[in-house]
Amino acid sequence: MIHARTLKPWRSAGLKASSTLAPGTIQQRQFRIKNISPYFKGTPVRNITPFQCERWAVHRAAELATQTFVHELETLRAAFAYAQKHGLVLTNPAVGIKRPKVTFSKAIIPTREQFVKLVAQIRRASGQRTSKEGADLVEFLAYSGARIGEARAATWRDVNFQTSMVWIHGTKSERSDRQIPMTDALREFLLKLQAESNAGPADRIVKIDSAKKSLATACKKADFPKFSHHDFRHFFATTCIESGVDIPTVSRWLGHSDGGALAIAPGESRWAVVAQLKMQRQTGLMLCLFLCQAWNSRPLLFPPTRHSFRPAGGRRDKFSRRNEAKFEGGGRFVEAR
Repeated sequence: MIHARTLKPWRSAGLKASSTLAPGTIQQRQFRIKNISPYFKGTPVRNITPFQCERWAVHRAAELATQTFVHELETLRAAFAYAQKHGLVLTNPAVGIKRPKVTFSKAIIPTREQFVKLVAQIRRASGQRTSKEGADLVEFLAYSGARIGEARAATWRDVNFQTSMVWIHGTKSERSDRQIPMTDALREFLLKLQAESNAGPADRIVKIDSAKKSLATACKKADFPKFSHHDFRHFFATTCIESGVDIPTVSRWLGHSDGGALAIAPGESRWAVVAQLKMQRQTGLMLCLFLCQAWNSRPLLFPPTRHSFRPAGGRRDKFSRRNEAKFEGGGRFVEAR
């Protein structure tokens, strides 16, 4: 009799067999399968009914955020699809569960003033043993643009003060491994942190995995919006673009596989608007330079004639005659004689 434990070999074999999945994605799906399995414990896979799947959906939808529930639903469907492909079930009992619509809220990015006050608030928090480590994590995220998983994996071996570069181990995909240059703020922060910790090459740069509690407490005391770890990655992108760094370079520092990812963000984030304005400004400048060059060095595509300045009634006024005198053959603009 095959029970819901059939999900276990799918987790170990089916996921690892796919070379397109990043290790972080495999780990996330394994975690979701672990959370799904207790709801079908003791029931053979071939006997799981759509009603049981709907009952699971009712309970989990009430417990989880919409995005998290959608991820678990997709994992459940994939598990039954795997069982169906290998002849364990005839139909997929989870296919009829309606996928809820995920709505993304507008990204809230801290300003530079908010960031400085927030870090100071976290450092002077009393009663929290990890207040210093939490502030160090927030600063590292803001100065490097790293994801939270990449910040956890960073060690002092990845820091090169001679070349002023930091190696970031990408966690989203293999292509997200990258080197980023040290800004003055990042270099000063790392030198200070190294002097305080006296750590070895294999030691982690930040000693804490999460600063959620410290962030929530500091935001509440400072009357700021509730910022997350990922918001400081957006802060890094905003700071770079406002400082004049071009979008492809910022995208490469962030570990994006596609430079257009900066412009495709949930909501109308501030750094996306800054990027758009910067692109428009650069495009406008290039267009102006092109038009000036074309005007000064090339004949017009349609050289004006005497008829170009005639009014609709056919009569030529003083203004039209003066403008005609400013043009010679070939359409070049010259001074009126």
